[in-house]
Amino acid sequence: MRYYRNYGAKNINLAPIDDLVKVLPTQEQTGKIVTFDSPFAGLPLKSCKVNIPVTQEGTGDPSPDNVRNFVGIDSLDFSATDRNIFPTSSVFPYTNSFNNVYYCDFATGIESRKIPTIHLKEGVEYTLSFDITVDNEPFNISVGAGSGAFSRDMKTVTGLSSGRRSITFTPTASDLQRGDILAFRCPRYGSAQSFVFTIDNVQLEIGGLTDYQPFGDNKLFDFGQTIYAGELDVLTGIFTATHGVVDLGARIWYRNNDGYFFCEGIPIIKTGYANYTPAPMMCENLKTVAFYISSKGGYFEGQDKAIAYGYNSGDRIYAHNTDYTNVSDFTNSMNGIKLVYELATPEVINLGGMEISTLQGENNLFASTGETTVQYFKK
Repeated sequence: MRYYRNYGAKNINLAPIDDLVKVLPTQEQTGKIVTFDSPFAGLPLKSCKVNIPVTQEGTGDPSPDNVRNFVGIDSLDFSATDRNIFPTSSVFPYTNSFNNVYYCDFATGIESRKIPTIHLKEGVEYTLSFDITVDNEPFNISVGAGSGAFSRDMKTVTGLSSGRRSITFTPTASDLQRGDILAFRCPRYGSAQSFVFTIDNVQLEIGGLTDYQPFGDNKLFDFGQTIYAGELDVLTGIFTATHGVVDLGARIWYRNNDGYFFCEGIPIIKTGYANYTPAPMMCENLKTVAFYISSKGGYFEGQDKAIAYGYNSGDRIYAHNTDYTNVSDFTNSMNGIKLVYELATPEVINLGGMEISTLQGENNLFASTGETTVQYFKK
């Protein structure tokens, strides 16, 4: 039987963990990074889930002139740690040499370097620190944010020499306009240089600088397919896929007497939505609208560049685009276009769970994508 040791009491008390969690209150937090302090070490979490919403690139209503591609993922990396929220990466220690360049660019999310993706939050103070040895001094450090690649500087520290170096920064809304993923350039110079360097023991923490401590634990959940939305129960490893995808360019399209295009054989939509209400689906190049019966005045009521699920029409998808009158031309215009829809029956995949226990003091839990909701025991 596992026991929790209450180090804060005058007399050291031992209590079975299973008994302790029956009487302790719980608290819930949600965010890209969930941070909480726990007086208890070794307690399990009550629950830990990651919500992955449907995500499309760009902004505004989808249209042929504003194609908004869906962002699918094949895996998710979940991390549980204390002060250091920079996941251990096989790339560190990183040693390299460069000739006649300005900097070494560490942009998180670059697959070739396998540097972990860290999502930054507006208004939160962070400190990035690491050990560095450079044969060409002095040098600079710059941190920034982007969307998978370095794109915007937030802060630069200049005139540095080899050793343990740090930079503290607080992202603003302007800093995160091009994405919220951490990136940093180090070493960096004002003009082209040749240099050899090594970086190791990287730490990113919320707040001011503290002594380095190794990263906690993480687990890669491999979906074995591209998914577009769902919920992952981190503790059990159960992933529930809530949405599916259809390649509309691969469907056989027809045109009815009203000039609307339609395709069949897509029994996809979750029941329960009302007529005159847009079905729970999204398209990359057409706006999703309600499907109206003819007594309402026409299927689309004059809305062009639109798509709808055929209410009371079985498994049909209707599309309206007055740029086309020919089925073949319209079909070609849908080449590579995806439709993501809410499944009537969610699909469940068992990926194997991750065992997480609270650390005494600061705890940080986060996923490489989506928002994490944690229920933990408190005193």
